[in-house]
Amino acid sequence: MRFALAEANWGDDDGTTSLAIVTPTDLDRPSEYGRAATGYQTAEIGYEFDSTYDPTVNDHPDPTPVVFYPNELRDIITEVRNTLPVDPFSPANFDVLTDWADNQEGGEGLLAEIGTNEKGKWCKQLKMLRNDGGHPYLKVQRGAHHTWLRGSPTLGRKEFEGVFGNVTVI
Repeated sequence: MRFALAEANWGDDDGTTSLAIVTPTDLDRPSEYGRAATGYQTAEIGYEFDSTYDPTVNDHPDPTPVVFYPNELRDIITEVRNTLPVDPFSPANFDVLTDWADNQEGGEGLLAEIGTNEKGKWCKQLKMLRNDGGHPYLKVQRGAHHTWLRGSPTLGRKEFEGVFGNVTVI
């Protein structure tokens, strides 16, 4: 099962980022894409962040989707809310993320992490990064130590506010 909750076009319209409810056992390679962070359990449903290129504009391979289970998503959102002075999710406000990143060395940094980022263990992260043009974006990634999935879903201002503007985060 895959049920789209929200989708937003990238600023340059060459792709989309979406948030969907999925059945992890129905995913391609569920043991890889559906792996829970260390200390967390899988569940019957998951929340999938997925970025997809428009093949008529860009022939790069799509980034690997990242699935969060309900307890993982609750914990990572709680960590973001505890890190920032203002909740960026209700309502969706990318400026809060950018203001936080601007106060970090290099204008980027680890916003939230669940699980364990050590060799042989798994974590999921939200990171603020900047592209070559200096524009900030939020990266959703899963991995362990130096083993990360190929590519990761990303959300710039337009995608973050488009996705979370249409979803209530409690």
